[in-house]
Formats: sequence, structure tokens, C-alpha cells
Amino acid sequence: MTALTKKPQGRGDSAMNEAMQNNDKNKASNLNLITEINDSLQEENDVDQFHFFFLNGYVSRIKNDERIYYPACQGDNCRRKVVEDTAGFKCEHCGKTFLTYQPTYMITAKISDFTESIFVNFAREHGTALMGMKAEEFKEFRENNSEQDV
Repeated sequence: MTALTKKPQGRGDSAMNEAMQNNDKNKASNLNLITEINDSLQEENDVDQFHFFFLNGYVSRIKNDERIYYPACQGDNCRRKVVEDTAGFKCEHCGKTFLTYQPTYMITAKISDFTESIFVNFAREHGTALMGMKAEEFKEFRENNSEQDV
């Protein structure tokens, strides 16, 4: 499991993907315990940097599971949050209005190992990998099943 602790302001997903690819070759030899990750983050004072850690842990809790996805713009490469208005769902970023929205994951999960725990954000495709289904499928599942089933 790869844990990305902070996405800096002003950088795109391409910078994150490039940094992840550079670290893939070190994956097997650089497994960290969560206590080591927490210690490393407390020592660092570079808030504009990516931090990548590889760990072997498990999801012990999903925080705010009622807001596991958000209504996102359906425009190409936008994915910003939309607001409901009289004509449908409006994206204030690109100015387009759609009849429906694109459910998009933004999951905060507590990852644990035998030493400690850490909260990690799983956005978009990473949320799909964590949940085992797309956000649209989860939205339908939640709408069509009882709270106990979910």
C-alpha cells in the first residue's frame, strides 16, 4: 500500500504520478512501519513536498462514511465539486451545468499495523481500488440497500 501524505498546492496529478513511478522500484525494500512514518513526518518541516511511504497494513476504519464520495463535474478533466441549482448541477470552476453529477471518491481511512495508525486520503481511482467498486456503483448500492447492508 502506498501512502501519500500531502498534495502540495499548485501541482497537478502528473507530478504525483511521476514521483510515484520513481519510487516504485524501491517498493519491496522500503517497507515502513507506521510508527516510522509518523516519526518522519514530525521531523519534516517541508509542507510543500510529497511524502511517499510503503507499508503493510490494514484499513481499520473509514472516517465519515456518509460522505465517502462527492458530486463531481462531468466535464473532461475537471472533476471539481458541483452544486445543485434549478437547472441541474453546476460546476463553478468550468461554468458548465449538467443534469446529473459524477460520484467521485474522497475517502479518509485509518490504516493500522501492529505499531500505530495513520489517516490516509484515497481519492478517485485509489478509492475505487480500496472499495472494490466504482463510486457510481457504491452510490447505487447505498441507495438500493438498507443501512445494515451497507
